[in-house]
Amino acid sequence: MKIVKNITLPFFLISFVFFPRMSYGKNNHLLDNSDTLRILLDSARYYNNIGVDYWYEADYDKAEIFLTKALKIKKQIFQDDQQKIASTYLNLGLLYTDIWKFDKALENYSETENILLKQKKNKNNFDMGTLYLNLGNLYIKIGDYQKAINYSNKALSIYKNETSKYPEEIMDTYQTIALIYNNLGICQSRLANYKTAIFYYKNSIALSENFYRGYLGIPFSNLANVYKKLKDYNEAAKYYKLSIEYYKKSFGKNYYNLGSAFNNYALLLSDRNKSNSALTYFQKAYSIYLSNIGPKHPRTANCLLNIGNLYAKEHQYPEALKYYQKSIIALVENFNDSDIYINPSVKKIPNNLELLSSLKEKAKSLAAYFKTTQEVRDLKTALETYEICIHMLDKIKNQYQTRESKLLLSEHENDTYSNAIKAAFDLYTFTRDDKYKTIAFEYAEKSKAANLLAAIRDLQARNFGGVPPALLQKEKDLNRDIAFYSEQVYEEKRRNNPDRKKLGIWEDKLFSLNKDHEDLVHLLEKNYPRYYSLKYDNSVVSTRTLSGTLGHNKVILEYILSDSCLYTFLIDNKGLDISSQPIDSSFYLTMKGLLRSLQNFDFTSHTSNDFYRYIDQAYGMYQYLIAPYIERIAHKQIIIIPDKQLAYIPFEALVENDNKPDRIDYKDLPYLLKDFEISYSYSGTLLYSYHPADKNKKDIRLLAFAPTYPANPGMILPKYQTRQRYRKHLYPIPGAEKEVNIIHSIFHGDVFEGNQATERKFKAIAENYDVIHLAMHTIIDNKNPMYSKLAFVDVRDSTEDGLLNTHEIYNMNFKAELAVLSSCSSGDGQMYKGEGVISLARGFSYAGCKSIVMSLWEVEDESSVKIMSYYYRELKTGKSKNEALHDAKLKFLKEAGPVKAHPYFWSTFIGIGDQAPLFRERHNTPYIISAIILFLMIPVVIVIRRKKQKNIS
Repeated sequence: MKIVKNITLPFFLISFVFFPRMSYGKNNHLLDNSDTLRILLDSARYYNNIGVDYWYEADYDKAEIFLTKALKIKKQIFQDDQQKIASTYLNLGLLYTDIWKFDKALENYSETENILLKQKKNKNNFDMGTLYLNLGNLYIKIGDYQKAINYSNKALSIYKNETSKYPEEIMDTYQTIALIYNNLGICQSRLANYKTAIFYYKNSIALSENFYRGYLGIPFSNLANVYKKLKDYNEAAKYYKLSIEYYKKSFGKNYYNLGSAFNNYALLLSDRNKSNSALTYFQKAYSIYLSNIGPKHPRTANCLLNIGNLYAKEHQYPEALKYYQKSIIALVENFNDSDIYINPSVKKIPNNLELLSSLKEKAKSLAAYFKTTQEVRDLKTALETYEICIHMLDKIKNQYQTRESKLLLSEHENDTYSNAIKAAFDLYTFTRDDKYKTIAFEYAEKSKAANLLAAIRDLQARNFGGVPPALLQKEKDLNRDIAFYSEQVYEEKRRNNPDRKKLGIWEDKLFSLNKDHEDLVHLLEKNYPRYYSLKYDNSVVSTRTLSGTLGHNKVILEYILSDSCLYTFLIDNKGLDISSQPIDSSFYLTMKGLLRSLQNFDFTSHTSNDFYRYIDQAYGMYQYLIAPYIERIAHKQIIIIPDKQLAYIPFEALVENDNKPDRIDYKDLPYLLKDFEISYSYSGTLLYSYHPADKNKKDIRLLAFAPTYPANPGMILPKYQTRQRYRKHLYPIPGAEKEVNIIHSIFHGDVFEGNQATERKFKAIAENYDVIHLAMHTIIDNKNPMYSKLAFVDVRDSTEDGLLNTHEIYNMNFKAELAVLSSCSSGDGQMYKGEGVISLARGFSYAGCKSIVMSLWEVEDESSVKIMSYYYRELKTGKSKNEALHDAKLKFLKEAGPVKAHPYFWSTFIGIGDQAPLFRERHNTPYIISAIILFLMIPVVIVIRRKKQKNIS
């Protein structure tokens, strides 16, 4: 069986695809038995090959139709020889990979694998190796690099093993191995494992030099890029030069990709502050681009952008702005205005990252130029340009299909929002026009947890929009297809000689898809307006609306943290204030020191110096974060909306003065906890977006889990037992069952302990409860936070392993008002700039839980039992969630001894999200009934009194 190979090599966005024609052996016994079977076989061959032809021509719809027809016929005639069917399954998998239908691609690859595995001889042969190679390529496209590595390594193992068996195919085999090494290098580079990436790229180069010299330019340049990231400029220069010489020797001095090699080398020279040499190589690249592809091309635009960056680095802003404007012109059709104060219409610009880069750099240089000119026109144009960038980001996010892609976009573009906030703040300072501080707040909100907000709005749209599932799926498919074909058109236009036939097919397809999407949007707007407005709403809450919801006793402090400035937005019932403070390395050192003191407390080695250091650190952060606003926030509940590393700090543990007692005494420190009720939110918009609880709900249904972890013989539990260990060292948690039993006695509900606390049970029933409480171990993976796990009881079956991953939580649909994660570090995870901490707790928010109580570090078992029991008792009295947690911590602190008074034991738990009481309606009911009875009694009393007066008279 010959199997199509789809080798993905993301360098200059080139993709190499090989399509050998399918062939069938003459020894097939079916050919001798029936003319009908012969006709069917010929038909299958025809449909397969015509499908491949359409694939070549990029007519993907027809390719899918004919390959599917071929599969249907082959399934009829090859029932006893399914290996013949595997080839068509694989072709369909490759097709679906190319057109971004990854779920369908995986289905077809799975069918291929199942067929091949049934025959022992196929388990380690070239066919299986090629399948795994293509699965690796698929996962590179999806962005799941660990899976891509696993499949690529398996393919590598198979190809190496088969080399000795088939020496006649050694050339093809080593060529393929060179490609696999390059792909492994790509994966490791994107995971920032640069040393490992270097190893694979060097292996790819070594094989290519012997077996595949036509391919050398790609691994040369990829290796140079890694060395550049490592700041090993000498090695980077060596491999960039090798790439340049390779292209010159192999393809001539005017070769299109030579321009890209010049461009990359110039970037290296710029990083090494060799501006004149860099400019020379940029101009060489520009000349090659102009002669090959002309002035209106993305590659030309990128070169112009780099020249602009070179001038901006030298603070030559007028010259930089000239090149930025040229770069924008190169990317936008029908826009040719060289005036730097003019931008293309937002309605006509393409939503691609290259144009976004040019616009961002233009805005940044205009803002920097303003410092010299003090001309408000420069700053206003900068802000207007950032407005276009943010509009583009909204559109691009809507096009992205995977969560990982959206997270990376937020990470990479966070500086865009920070710079836009700075421009708006500077305009407010310069003009004192309040509209600019409102704009600054809008951008602050857009910069926070946008993906979480989009997911929650999507969930709300699906739950409350009333759209049939078939239409929801159609909308998803259309968005995916439009994004795919838009990308295909864009990439094809980047090529030296674009294929006009492909462009014609794709542009026709895009027109048709956009028309279908317009029709569907019209249908949704007309028949399901609530769904449409919820899902595609990129707006953020206004300060006026947010202020109106706070009342007299609440205040929001929202922070934006940059390298050199801390912006603080204060919102209360009087409106919005904004301020900024310069920060430097001392701010970050203080913050890091405070986090170490909180997270790594060890009483056995604790000294008075540690105690006094904690006071200095906690007071130092208090001075930045709270002190400037103390008069405005006095006697109010504080809602903290943190940014970046501030999300790891429990503000309750800050202290309000730096007075140092004569002895170690954590209990009597002036914690913020003692004066303020504090809760947290990912953003003001998310806080405002929570739907009120069902006022007619009579009962609050509790679900609690406390799995058992068996003790090993001779195991000695640590003095302060915590709830985080790896699967092979999951210590028993003595307090977990005690904790859930206490909670059950307060709330009632359903409790699963010991061996009943299974992952399968949780998945089956958790979506139906109002309160979810999980007292268990966690396994935190900060490098791959989607694979952090909640450890249920270790009872495994064919589909569940007892470990609930974060990505599994994301795909659930909770209706809970509250989820309490009484497990270690449930609020910890990888920090993504612009999105926040990707944690287990965040997964519950994604899946629909309105409020989360989570832990910022390891939970000490005994402390958890006490705080949780206090918390649920306070909730039962009708207190709000933040007030209940605040009072539970105060009670714990009041009863704590000298060791347990350290904030390590009580400040790890924080509440994030909606803080409304769980039992508000229930506890108000008696008073309402009493008032109604009294009101109804008034006429009776009046009548009785009148009768008495009448009798007396």
